Amino acid sequence: MAGFQAIKNWMSNWFGSAVQKTAPVDAEAVVAAVSVLLEKDFELSASKKCVALMQAVEQQSFVKDYYRYPFYFWKPRLSDGAKKLFREGWRAVFARHEDVSAKMVILALAGRLAPPNDKFAEALNKVAEMDWSCLGDALAEEFCALLQAQRKYEILFPAAEEFLRRPTFETRQKMLLCDFYVQAVYQRLKKKVFQNILNADDLAHMHAVVDTCGEILGQECANMHHYQGLLACMENDLEAAVKHHEQARTLPGYSTQFFRAGLNMVSLATMHTLAATPTSEFAENPAFFQKIIYKFRHGSGGDATLLACDETYFKAYAAGFCRSYGALNPGKILHIHAIGFEPTEMELEKLEADFGVIINVSLDPGPAQDISNDLRRGYCAGARYIHLPTYLDHYSRIIVNDIDGIVHRSFDDVWAGHGGKVLLSTLVLEADRKGHFAFWSNIGAGAFGIESIPSHRQFAQALANFLTRRFNECDKKDERFFFSDQVGLLLCVLAFKGQVPMIRMPQVFRQSTQTSQVGRDAAKKDAQSALFKSMVEGKSKMASK
Repeated sequence: MAGFQAIKNWMSNWFGSAVQKTAPVDAEAVVAAVSVLLEKDFELSASKKCVALMQAVEQQSFVKDYYRYPFYFWKPRLSDGAKKLFREGWRAVFARHEDVSAKMVILALAGRLAPPNDKFAEALNKVAEMDWSCLGDALAEEFCALLQAQRKYEILFPAAEEFLRRPTFETRQKMLLCDFYVQAVYQRLKKKVFQNILNADDLAHMHAVVDTCGEILGQECANMHHYQGLLACMENDLEAAVKHHEQARTLPGYSTQFFRAGLNMVSLATMHTLAATPTSEFAENPAFFQKIIYKFRHGSGGDATLLACDETYFKAYAAGFCRSYGALNPGKILHIHAIGFEPTEMELEKLEADFGVIINVSLDPGPAQDISNDLRRGYCAGARYIHLPTYLDHYSRIIVNDIDGIVHRSFDDVWAGHGGKVLLSTLVLEADRKGHFAFWSNIGAGAFGIESIPSHRQFAQALANFLTRRFNECDKKDERFFFSDQVGLLLCVLAFKGQVPMIRMPQVFRQSTQTSQVGRDAAKKDAQSALFKSMVEGKSKMASK
């Protein structure tokens, strides 16, 4: 009991300093407190204090300016032993409690210290089946945040609607709940957007939800302009969406990661300016671009498929991609933009021998070491487009793909009949569309085609400069670089329509599972293999007919 009291005293003292935002993050100490709570069957008052302590720590930096799922703050700060202890203990404690608030406190801790797997989803479903309307404000916010993280939008919508009626939430909590509320409606309508059957009643519902948020938040906040931008997309007015999302950049607000993607926006006039400007004017460290070493092991001047990846993705997915690429594209170059590592000659020669591919590589040292992990991962996705103008100096036709999937159509088949056109994976180019997805979700960046001709180079230059400038902004302001490539591609479509011929790209690429559960990488690799097997079986059936 003395040890337990000492932990409680520590929590009390440390919590007090954390509220003043002066305490350093001590994840192991937090885990020690939670471990004692596990042993003592989660004394509820101490458990609530521990949740509050963790929230205060997160507020110091991680969710200070925008909301993120806190599990990813605590995950790298926990030892394997601490994670194992909590993973094995929380479910038994959860099952012993009947009160919805007690269960929610345990879930709030589990949402930070346990992996978001199927067991966690089952526990959240249990709370969703109870009378959650009686949860206090702090736990109500936690409940909605977990529903959003688990993509349980059918429950999130009524929960957010219920809690938004409360007058006791602070402004930032209201902004967060409004984000959840609007996103829940949008996610329920996404299938109709895809099927092109969005109707007047659907849009009226969306308008009513946005209007409700306007009554709660007022019109002059970033959140409301993001919602108006989303509505404009759904109403087939992408240029109005650009203006709303761009205006949101100038206003105060507090957003989820979903709406934070809207901060990537610039005007169409800016895109024209970017197309006419050398990249060096936006590269704050020009040496960063000069350090890339291009190894054209098999020459250049012809066609190439371009991939970009770090060492982790190379080792996990290169073989799976090369298997499908080599089967369909004998003699075609595969160019790998390697970020932060150098594939060995032995590795490259093995891929070439095993799958009949020919590989060129670029060695990119990657961004400086002191950037955030989020920004580093975003760069790995955007690098192929940032450096696209350089690649157009060396290849006549390029297809960009992601490495963590397979191709199921040959390079020449994709380009057949489409010479002179930029190839884009998007429904936006279909003339009969009634509405569109959220701005940053309309174009797939994992499949794209471009030629080394003047109009296409203009497109590529604008995109590269947009991403270079955006990378610098994200580094300075801690904004989100993810989805910048999709946003940049769509901005180019809107800015250069009528000047640059474009067409919807024939489906060439299939990507493996995007599960957010534990074991995601292994699941994606297995799915990549399954996709290739399915492709081979499908072609065999067609050949036998």
